Amino acid sequence: MAEETKNTGQDIPIGLLGSMTIFTVLYVLMALTLCSMVPTPEIDQNAPYSVAFQTVGMSWVKYVVALGALKGITTVLLVGAVGQA
Repeated sequence: MAEETKNTGQDIPIGLLGSMTIFTVLYVLMALTLCSMVPTPEIDQNAPYSVAFQTVGMSWVKYVVALGALKGITTVLLVGAVGQA
């Protein structure tokens, strides 16, 4: 899909580095949130993020986490389908 950009040599690196930066910051914030809510030895390794919210009394957030995971998996599958063409 690179042929659809106007300035390929500039726009693609900016898009890649920008998205990698945004998602790296989000990942670090998510990890800091998890480690701030529950002590590290008490983190459940099977479902760390949703169980951490349940541990602090916010059990409704596990549905939000599940919805976000479903959206992420769907997005990856759709992007993979676009790349196959």
